[in-house]
Amino acid sequence: MAQRRSRAAVQTALEALAYLAAHPEGVGAKELARHLGRSLSAAYALLNSLVEAGFAVKGERGYRPTPGFPFQAPAPAYPLEEALEEVYLRTGERSYLLLLGPEGPRLRTRGRQGQPHPLGESFPPEWHALALGKVLLAFGPFPLPPLTPKTPFTLTDPEALEAELRRVRESGLAVEMEEYALGVSGIAAPLFDPEGRLLGAIGVKVPARRFPFAFPRLAQALLEVARVTPHLRPEAPAVRLSEATRPLEPPAPLEAPEALRQRANLQDYARAYRESLRDPEGFFGGFAREFHWFRPWERAFDPETRLWFRGGLTSAALNALDRHLPERARQVALVVLDGEGGLSKWTYPDIPHPSSLALGFWDGNH
Repeated sequence: MAQRRSRAAVQTALEALAYLAAHPEGVGAKELARHLGRSLSAAYALLNSLVEAGFAVKGERGYRPTPGFPFQAPAPAYPLEEALEEVYLRTGERSYLLLLGPEGPRLRTRGRQGQPHPLGESFPPEWHALALGKVLLAFGPFPLPPLTPKTPFTLTDPEALEAELRRVRESGLAVEMEEYALGVSGIAAPLFDPEGRLLGAIGVKVPARRFPFAFPRLAQALLEVARVTPHLRPEAPAVRLSEATRPLEPPAPLEAPEALRQRANLQDYARAYRESLRDPEGFFGGFAREFHWFRPWERAFDPETRLWFRGGLTSAALNALDRHLPERARQVALVVLDGEGGLSKWTYPDIPHPSSLALGFWDGNH
């Protein structure tokens, strides 16, 4: 039975090759599916297996025979593509392999046949917004691309991005909750050669609504595969990178508008700081009296017990929200963007009453 099934698979592959040879201008998956009497997914799988074996190439007009077929030997596979296949088999999600060859960064992708992959084979201009791009910035001195937003959540502040890259270097993982499109999350890990040079990155894309639940298994799969890749020497020389990463340019200092500075609570921060050290009771007590207290405190600060506002009882939620309701009831308090891209705005009355939930209570006796 198995032998008969194998023979049928070989006959189908030969029939597909003959059809490609008869149509050198290019054949689409739908056309081949009709010709073979197979499903579209089966046609995709067959065509892609022919491409991987070197018998066919994929162009703008579809699949066509490899030039010189059948006399030209198939091109050798890039060894690191084994890592891409392993990540896909472990996760079942759309997986990406970023390779740093002499010609520059290039992408390989693996997923269910026919499943779209919007990244294609090249980076978008805002590649710093991708988890794969963060790996390059964290572990290799690549020039920083223009910090333009890809989504409303893309980091565009150099200091915030540098802090994010430090976390990437510490954990070995880059994460982007909303990257090339809203509702798509990415996670990536760096790939190094035996000498510790960066070869590229490997990553997985998942819907943002599933990402928090899938993160543990995705992170484990990427880190385990990344540990093996130093033993897979690439056939093409990798781009050599220096060990030191290029620091990001510090942003120019921002000055607050004069009108805003005139309304600031602290007009002279240095003087206020000195006053807080000299008289903590008067300084902090003065600010605290502006809030609502269910029970007043005995002392603002007790130097012996190191307790603040001992004996007092208040609620942070009440002071932050409830006491402002009379004059700000119709003001928007919360903007929510869900994983499906839906946007909703909540006013203060729309939010569950914090005081009734007993949130944020502070007791100065503890």
